[in-house]
Amino acid sequence: MEIESKKRLILLVLCSRNYLSFISSRTQKKTWSKNSTNLKIIHFIGASKKNNREIEYIKDSTHEYLVLETDDSYANLAKKTLMAIEEVYKRYEFDYIFRTNTSSYIDLDAINNYFENYKDELSYAGVHVNTVEGDLIASGAGIFLSKKNIKLLLENKSNINYDLPDDVA
Repeated sequence: MEIESKKRLILLVLCSRNYLSFISSRTQKKTWSKNSTNLKIIHFIGASKKNNREIEYIKDSTHEYLVLETDDSYANLAKKTLMAIEEVYKRYEFDYIFRTNTSSYIDLDAINNYFENYKDELSYAGVHVNTVEGDLIASGAGIFLSKKNIKLLLENKSNINYDLPDDVA
């Protein structure tokens, strides 16, 4: 497997095979392609399942996504996200990942400016929120993770509770 040339920042976009996520990802790709010279954008989905009526809708565009051999359901977000991060870690050279999803609007100029201003001190960035259930979660439009923190996360992936959504796990 050949490693792609280094991008300092990778925008990793959580998608699903449902209609709204697919339409949102197509719109993001069209909008962001004009402004993405400083970063790599990767949309990821789970593998197709025969019982999903919307599979055929996305099937012809599967080559445009990082397809992971895992369930594409909401209940599987933590596992799917970690698998995507691990694949990106293996395949690409980068300094940081910003993980977002298809329901978020990202101003690429603003994210590039933020990254350029804080890249030397950035290890993790995201909004912490305490939930009613007492969980501390990472909230907001996305999460910045440094390569160092991603390595730590991957080394400790056996400690993750995959029954929880990714921002809680």
